[in-house]
Order: sequence, then structure tokens, then C-alpha cells
Amino acid sequence: MDQAQTPSDTQLVPDNSVTPKKKSKLGLILGLSIGGGVLLIGILVTVLLLVLGGGISKQDYRDAADQIKKVGQTATDMSASSFYTSVLGGTVTQPAIDSIVSKFGDAQTKLRSEMETLSSMKAVKKDEDAKAKFDVLESTYKKYDQDISSSMKLLEEIGPTLVAMSKLSQQMVGFNISNINNVEPLTASLRDVADKGANVNTDDNNIDKTFAELSEVYGDFATALDQFAANPTQATTNALISASAKIKTKAALLQTAFTSFGSSSTKTAAEFTTAINALGKYLTNKANNK
Repeated sequence: MDQAQTPSDTQLVPDNSVTPKKKSKLGLILGLSIGGGVLLIGILVTVLLLVLGGGISKQDYRDAADQIKKVGQTATDMSASSFYTSVLGGTVTQPAIDSIVSKFGDAQTKLRSEMETLSSMKAVKKDEDAKAKFDVLESTYKKYDQDISSSMKLLEEIGPTLVAMSKLSQQMVGFNISNINNVEPLTASLRDVADKGANVNTDDNNIDKTFAELSEVYGDFATALDQFAANPTQATTNALISASAKIKTKAALLQTAFTSFGSSSTKTAAEFTTAINALGKYLTNKANNK
């Protein structure tokens, strides 16, 4: 008799073993590709920032600081005080005036070039704080440059009159009123001053007006001197004294007009210097990591 089979002998045991699938390399490849792409983009961005100016080095700040020192030195060489001392001090000659105009013209051209170079420098263009300070500097510079142009025009316009006045002053030193037979050279010089002063046309209306008025009284003094020489009476003497007093008054007004013009220019120069120092200090501190 056959032995009865137990369920354990006949039941099929399911095969739960699963053949391992090969792990997909697609995710790894994509991960590596994406990661490598991000890294590459980062490198490219860094390179572009350096090439296009995003990174500002210490040397960039040093270069800009050196450049603004040049601007400051040129501005110092063009100081208003040296201009007015040169023009109004001592004997005035036309060659001396031409020399001053040429000197300031060359310095003005140099300063324009230095400012243009500074404006294109990386530390000034890319650093927001430096750019803000440069904008202030540029604004004051434009006023300063205009003042220099006005000063040069003024000097060119009044130059011939100043030369004539200087010559007249030298004649007056040796003139003796008792020598009334030799007044023609003096009256000729007086009228020369009057003629030249009447044609002055600067950018300053006050100076133009005062020069015209002074020229008129110089002409009046020449006429009074001629009349006194022809007939030295009390009346002609009084007329001569009166004309002389008017010259003194108008000359004082002209000096005041010059002082006013100079004060305005000096103020602009001071503002320009302040802006130079502010930007220069900032650039120097950045170059030194302060």
C-alpha cells in the first residue's frame, strides 16, 4: 500500500528569488552631466566676470588712485591764485599774457585727458560707491573747466588794455604836471587805454561794464589834461582833479569786479579739490583693504 503523501511533500513552494536587474546608469549619467554642466557654467561665469569687469582687484584700485593723484596735481598747477598773481602782479606785457594763456590752455587739455582716463577705469566704473563719488567729481570738474575757459577768455580780452595801463603807469611815474608842454605822450596813452577798454567783451558782464566806464573816464582825463596844458586855470585844474578822482573810483570798482570773478572761480576750485580728495581717499582705502 502506497504511503500517503503529506501536503508538505506535494505542495509546490513558490520561488521567491528574483533575478537582480541591472542598475540603470542613466540617472548617474544625467547626474554627472548636470553636475558637470553647473560646474562648467560656474567657471564660465567667473571667467566672464573677470573679463568683463565684475571683479575689481587691489591693482585696479591702485591704478585709479594713482590716476586721481595726477588729476589733483594738474588742478593744483592751475590754481586760481597763481593765475591772478600772474595777471595782476608787476609789469604786464603782451608776451607774458600770451604765455599765461598758452600755459593754462595746455594744462586744461591735460586735465581733460586725465579725467577721461579716470572715468574709464574699472574701479571707478564697477564700484558703485566709487562711481557715486566720481559723479560728484565730474559735476564739479565741468564747472571748473568752464571757469578756466572764462578766465582765459577774460585775460585775452583785457590783455591789450592791461598792457596799455601798465605802460601808462610807467609814464605817470616820471610825469611832472609842471611840464605842460609835454603831455601829448601821456594823453595818447590815456586814449589808448580808453579805446582798448571800450572794446572788452568777456563772459562777465560786470567786468565788461566796469571796463567801459573806466575807459570813458580815462578819455575824460586825457581831455582835461589837454585843456589844462592849453590853459592852466583854476577851472581846468579842477576839471583835471575831478577826472583823476573818477579814475580812482572806477579803478576800485574794476578791482572789486575782478575780486568777485576770482572768488567765484576759487570757490569752484575748492569744490573740485574736495571731490578729488574724497574719491582719492576711497580708492586708496580700498587698495589697502580698509
